[in-house]
Amino acid sequence: MKKIVVSVCIVLAVLTGIYFLLNHYLYTHTPQGETPTQMSLSGTYVCLPLRDTSLQSSDCTAGVHTDEGTYYAIDLGLMSQGAPQLVEGNRITASGILTPIETLSTDFWEKYPVTGIFSVTDSLQVTEVQEVVATTTPTLTNTSWVWQNTELANGSTTQPVDENFVLTFTDDQSYQSTTDCNALTGAYILDGEVISLAQPAMTKMFCEGSLENTYVAELLLASSYVIEGDILRLQLNRDYGVMVFSVQ
Repeated sequence: MKKIVVSVCIVLAVLTGIYFLLNHYLYTHTPQGETPTQMSLSGTYVCLPLRDTSLQSSDCTAGVHTDEGTYYAIDLGLMSQGAPQLVEGNRITASGILTPIETLSTDFWEKYPVTGIFSVTDSLQVTEVQEVVATTTPTLTNTSWVWQNTELANGSTTQPVDENFVLTFTDDQSYQSTTDCNALTGAYILDGEVISLAQPAMTKMFCEGSLENTYVAELLLASSYVIEGDILRLQLNRDYGVMVFSVQ
């Protein structure tokens, strides 16, 4: 009987020790103060980026990017009046509950650089996304270039009186142009920035006072090109000058 009592006491002592050790572990390994908190948040509505930028995903996981550079996942399911339609790039200000990422049992959010999940409860204010106008540098081909003038080496300038001189280069090594009288088409050779235009085929209308012959003669002198913003410059050989075009 005494042996049974002693054994029971030993088991109880072991269990008590395990209980205190477990409590100590949980206390020292549980984030302190990281509980859901009520707060207001302002930032840009975005698709959350992935930590591993080499991965690609067609899905958009909604989030907020603050001006301080912090990312939060966003949850609109707790809103009493329903969530508004948000567009990526909207500026939002909202009240809600922030749940720190460390308190979650799932590892789903580890692939995103988020601090926590922000659950909007009310007072969501939305500023419409500002339109971003993309600016691109025009390319030589598949751009319509309007002849502005030719700056001659002797200091003089040849300049058309209208914008009828429109030149286009295509990817199949051909070029087309209209003039103040006819239309023409021909072939060209391109090697880097070195360019050479072949004699074009033309329609045969006669127009008094036309600059067509001068324009074509100058095109056939083109030896290289450079694009500066919306301006195309054809450098002419024999130190003749430069033909200047702008994007139509």
